[in-house]
Amino acid sequence: MLGRNWNTSGYGVSTLILPSFEGVLIKRAGRNTNGALLHKYGANAWKVHNYRVEMVSKHVEKAIEEMNERVTELNRSRKNSQVRCTPPTF
Repeated sequence: MLGRNWNTSGYGVSTLILPSFEGVLIKRAGRNTNGALLHKYGANAWKVHNYRVEMVSKHVEKAIEEMNERVTELNRSRKNSQVRCTPPTF
């Protein structure tokens, strides 16, 4: 279809209009679905979901920080015990 003259292309008007009309119908169906979800779950559902995800993220970050502190303390104690057990060098 690209590069051809519309008058000599052999395509009818219906074949040129249908793809754009189909696109309009698909968009309208998506809007109807979004409207149904909005009506079912409420306007602030995404805010509530984001708030919950943020809270979970904060708890996970705190747990990771505590675990890193524990690992650092354990590594220090291991290093100190190994240093004390090392025979003197001459």
